[in-house]
This record gives sequence, C-alpha cells and structure tokens, in this order.
Amino acid sequence: SGGRGALTASSRGKTQTDALYLEDAVRLAPELSLTLGVRQEHWRAFDGLNYSLAPALSVRQPKLSADRTSPKAVLAWTPDADWRVTASIGRAYRFPTVSELYQAVTTGPILSVPNPKLAPERALSSELSAERYWSSGSLRVSLFDEHVHNALISQTGTLNNLPVSFVQNVDRTRSTGVEVVGDQRDLIIPGLELSGWATYLDT
Repeated sequence: SGGRGALTASSRGKTQTDALYLEDAVRLAPELSLTLGVRQEHWRAFDGLNYSLAPALSVRQPKLSADRTSPKAVLAWTPDADWRVTASIGRAYRFPTVSELYQAVTTGPILSVPNPKLAPERALSSELSAERYWSSGSLRVSLFDEHVHNALISQTGTLNNLPVSFVQNVDRTRSTGVEVVGDQRDLIIPGLELSGWATYLDT
C-alpha cells in the first residue's frame, strides 16, 4: 500500500514466428511408403530493452530476424501387421527465446545475463527403428544420431567475481544412442499394464 518507488530494473522484448508446413505421403509399394515434408519459418525478435537504475543502463537491443527451411523424410516398411521398420532424417531449427535474448534477473546469488545476439541452433537428426507388435503389447528399438550447430547451451560462470548464468551458441554438438521402448497389457492379471524404456546416449 506504499507509494510507488523508482524503477530498479526492467527487461522486455518480443519474438514472433510465422511458419508454413507441407507434408505428403507416397505409397511406393503395398508395404513401402515415403513421407516427405518441409517447414518454412520466418522468425524475428524485436522491442528488446534492458534498463537498470544502478549501474545506470538503458539499452535498446538490436532487432534480429531469420528465414529457415526445414525438410524431413521418413521411409517406412511394413511387411505385415506385426512389424514396422522406419528410417527418418530431418533438419530443424530452434530459435532463441525472449528470456535468453533479453531477460536479466537475479535468482538468489546468481544473476542471469541475457545475450541479444544469439543465433538459431540447427539440428540434423536421423533415426532407424524397428517395431514389433502383438495382441497385448509392443517393442521398439531405435538407433539415433543428432548433430547440432550453434547449439544454445546454458552455462554458469563468474563476472567481476559474481556468479552469473548465461546462454551462448556452442559451435557443434553430437549425440548418438539407442533407445528401447516396450509395453505389455494384461500382465499376469487383466487390466495391469507394464511399460518402460531405456536409453543409452553418447554425447
């Protein structure tokens, strides 16, 4: 109920993404299908502002924009109702968020420092999987690989002997692994279901 004091700090900004996605499935043979898709995106960040009373700071951050195209392809082989084998590859982009670009906030002793010049990260992902179905369950084994360029990574360091948290673009990361997923219905007694998964990841 007190009077309104002086503004101590302010962070603001906006991002906007407009996108169009097209996909088509083609039957190459009775048991073989190919799905092709493409996503076209226009992203922009604008109205970025960082203000601080002490130390004195008032910065209007530069506008950013990017146009990106993300294709994908999935080849599926279904020899019968019990088996399905798929191979897929696709490219995707992850654009910086408002908080990563502009938000300066203190959480306990850690200050989050924004980075208004972050670039979108680009991922190239591929996967080979085999699925087996039966009347009361299924099992899937997948091998996957992902290369990410300009990866947006959150890190913690020190600035002027103070702990700070920040996001930066890392040149390249790679993750390779295998995943096993399964479920079994009506296990031992009707209505009891067991599902689980395990993933091995080498990054």
